[in-house]
Amino acid sequence: MVRSAALLAAILELMRSAVCVTGTARSAMELGYDVVIVKDAIGDRDIPSADGKSVVKAATLVTTVCDELADAIGTVIHAAEVKA
Repeated sequence: MVRSAALLAAILELMRSAVCVTGTARSAMELGYDVVIVKDAIGDRDIPSADGKSVVKAATLVTTVCDELADAIGTVIHAAEVKA
């Protein structure tokens, strides 16, 4: 059963990708919502490795999270595609 409530068809934006967007998107999917993720409205920070010798850049993290979400959870779009 797919539910929707206007634009609350779960447009996720302005959140940190690795934690907030992934968790919220997964919960929305489990509740039966069509999930739409606005990629260019997601931000994150550079994440240091456990040994401190390298860093995953924020842009790489956002792209990876969006690729994963598009594969298993919902649709990833850009802000220009959002229609009021």
